Amino acid sequence: MRRRSFFYLMCCTYSSGIWAAPTTPPTAWGMLIQVILALTVVLLVIFAAAWVVKRTGAIKPMTSPVIKNLAVMSVGSKERLVLVQIGDKQILLGISPAGMNTIHVFDQPIVTTKQEANNDFSKRLMEMIKQRH
Repeated sequence: MRRRSFFYLMCCTYSSGIWAAPTTPPTAWGMLIQVILALTVVLLVIFAAAWVVKRTGAIKPMTSPVIKNLAVMSVGSKERLVLVQIGDKQILLGISPAGMNTIHVFDQPIVTTKQEANNDFSKRLMEMIKQRH
């Protein structure tokens, strides 16, 4: 039984070169087409996965009922002022590449709704700055 298995294994190993059809190496155009097709398939799979995730709503935006972003005002190319409401207090933050600093904490809300924040934030901020000086 062992001899038969060994003989069969040897025949299969060495006969593959005898029975195989001669192959020619692929041309440069053939290899280029294979690469383009492979990249196209990969991109299609990525776009299909993104479409499925978007349609199913698997990724939800991060929102918090406790912390609300009321207004954002650009001061420079990378600097911003952000008015945030946490509970019943509103905090004015200065954000820059160096970090984030608390500028002022308001005990009484200066902005009551999101719509007012967009229209009135810069005016109220200028008034508060003038009152301080």
